[in-house]
Order: sequence, then C-alpha cells, then structure tokens
Amino acid sequence: MKAMGAHHTCAVSPMRYALLCIGLLSLISCRDAAQRKPVSAGALALVYQPERAQLCPRPSGGVLRVSADSVGYFATASSISQLDNQCAAGVEERFTGLSGLQPLAHRYPFAGAMVFAVQAEADDSMILSRSADIWSLEGDSILVAGRVSLPTNPRHLRTALGRGYLLLDLTDDGEGVLIELCGLPRIVFRLSWDEPASVTGGFYSLDSLPIHDTALIRSVEVVAISRWHSARHCARS
Repeated sequence: MKAMGAHHTCAVSPMRYALLCIGLLSLISCRDAAQRKPVSAGALALVYQPERAQLCPRPSGGVLRVSADSVGYFATASSISQLDNQCAAGVEERFTGLSGLQPLAHRYPFAGAMVFAVQAEADDSMILSRSADIWSLEGDSILVAGRVSLPTNPRHLRTALGRGYLLLDLTDDGEGVLIELCGLPRIVFRLSWDEPASVTGGFYSLDSLPIHDTALIRSVEVVAISRWHSARHCARS
C-alpha cells in the first residue's frame, strides 16, 4: 500500500501532461522568436550615439591654444588622416567662411570651439594624406599667442599683440574685414561686420580704424603659406 501511495502522488493525468507540454513549448517558441527579432532603430538609439554628436578630446585646460604651428593638440602640418586619428568626430563638409569660395574641410567640434581644417583647392574630395592650407576657428574657448581670447576687439588686440593693419574689402565676394599683425604673419583675425562703413576698401593701421572699435573679432585663421596683405605696410612702419 505504501508503494501504491507513492505512485499515486507522482502520477499526472494525460490531460494535465498535455497542457504542461503545450505551455513549455510556447515558452521556448517565444524565447527563440525574441532572439531572432531584429532590434528596432529606437532600441539601437539607446545604446549607440551617432558620431556627429561626439566631441573631440578635451585640450589641456579646456582651451584651444593657437599659434602658427599648432591648434590645440593638432599640429598644423599634420595630414588630415593624422588629425582624424586624433579626433574621430571630424566631419567633411563645405567651408563657407572664405569669400567667393566653398572648398572642402574637415570640421572638428570641441566644447566651446569649432575648428575647420580647410584644403583650399579641394573641390571633389579632400586629399587625406595632405595637410590643411587654412585653419579656421571660432568660439569662446580659444587663446591666441598665449595672450588673446576670443571674442575680442581691435583695440585689445593692438594692446596685447602689437602693431597691425586692418584689411577692409566690402565689395561683392570680397575678403570682408580682416586684421593682420606685424608680429604674427600667418595668423589672421576676422571681424564680424554687418554695418555700413564710410569706405569699402583699403588698409588701415589699428591705431586709426574706419570702423567702430567695438566691432567683435569672433574667428581666427592660421594659414600654411602666408597670403599676407600687410607685409609692405609692416616693413615700412
């Protein structure tokens, strides 16, 4: 009788056994289907941040220090591919900061600054093994020659970095308003200027400007080969 009691407690009716099997098979089927189901774009977005949302690694002190030979930790003589190795967030695009031209550039985003490495003759594609012809920077985390932070104005620039000249070219497709310093021939400062001036062109000493001295300098350019307009003016002054 004891053996029969044990057999009775372990027995499962055919109907109950069938229901248990059906439930188990359903769970296995659902698990396999979930494993085969493609991950939705929304789910991917939770774990993958697009490259354009990234920033370049932070420079020392959080400030991009600019000289003729370097922009932050970028050497201005480095090839575009070397720059991309230092910052994977670089994006190729048209650069519209040069009057009358739209060459290709790699844009490198930093916290507080944007850097463009421009190949002035690149039309169809950039040559990654070559360096940039022009560097353009804008933002409020930029220090030029260790003494001037952007944005600034011509008066402060003259006081901090010495003699220089302003190039005023407000004609169609002209250069705009640039400042070149006698002591920094490969660095050019670009003014934001949207007000009418008394003249449309010419060179002027920083000591006698034809525009308001409060005009802001918001960007700076470093050129590989000087296109220096002020050389003869600096030489004779």
